[in-house]
Amino acid sequence: MQTAPAPRTGRPRSPAWLPVALLLTNGLVGLLTLADVAPALLLLFEAMDLAAVVIVWRSRHWTVGQKWSGIALALILPGILRLIWNLGVPEDMSGRDAWRWVLLVTTLILNVSGCASLWRTRRR
Repeated sequence: MQTAPAPRTGRPRSPAWLPVALLLTNGLVGLLTLADVAPALLLLFEAMDLAAVVIVWRSRHWTVGQKWSGIALALILPGILRLIWNLGVPEDMSGRDAWRWVLLVTTLILNVSGCASLWRTRRR
């Protein structure tokens, strides 16, 4: 005798790859922030980041600790570095271009490591 499958409770959730892909676009924001681009394009990427954060926090794919570490590495720390760059580095500083590349590489590494952390620790 066959039994009917149990009904699914709750709303359907987004797949785990979607917020990770959206967070990876934040690495592009790092590239675009250091190159002077249109603010409307940056606003689009920030909206995608906000959507990714909401999806991650509502997801059942990760524990709370995994969510915090992934979001901190992928968004919060690179955002703080970009904020320090934009507010604290004078235009006439010697070696500004070299520091710009150091910041760019650092934010990309943080972003990719946060996304990789979320991808590795997801529940299937």
